[in-house]
Amino acid sequence: GPVGLLAIVAAALVYWLVNYSLVVGAILLSVPDAPARAALGDPGDQLIMAATIELGQTMAALLGFLPALVIVLTATVLALHRGLLIHQLQAAARSDPKPALANSVYWFDIAHKELARARRLGSALGVLILDLDHFKRVNDMHGHLVGDLVINAVSRLLEREVRSYDLVGRFGGDEFAVLLPAVDGQRELLRIAERVRQRVAELEVPVPPGLD
Repeated sequence: GPVGLLAIVAAALVYWLVNYSLVVGAILLSVPDAPARAALGDPGDQLIMAATIELGQTMAALLGFLPALVIVLTATVLALHRGLLIHQLQAAARSDPKPALANSVYWFDIAHKELARARRLGSALGVLILDLDHFKRVNDMHGHLVGDLVINAVSRLLEREVRSYDLVGRFGGDEFAVLLPAVDGQRELLRIAERVRQRVAELEVPVPPGLD
């Protein structure tokens, strides 16, 4: 009846809230500098969670009518739940928290896949390796907090200057790498590299009072 339906919906909401809080909390504790957006996850994940909860409600109803069928559905529910739980943690682990670029492990993983794809399709694959000149001087003269501002500013610039499906990664310190699938030959790659170099040379990084 209505009371039972209300109880089921309330239980589902409480379950979702507790589960979501635990996942977000685990991400923030393991990667304190992770952006809030990375911790909260993709909205599509919540749709999967809703489907999982609804499936759980169906299992609860089946317990009163066809208990044997619950055994079959249990594996499905556990698989969906596990996949949802680890997705946000994987996304957080794939990013360098300062800035939120692909880390070297994830970058190399995608690079291997794109290289195999390029060989299979006979297409070109471009790679840019970038190193900031005189970055040590910035840290020595202005401190590491200002150095972090510079790294973040350059990271945002790199993401703006490449295509949405290119992959920008940070290799630590002042080194970056950009993976460019299906680039239109070496001339196009050099044109992109020169444009990025020029944009970085023109970049001005505002420094808050007290850090300058």
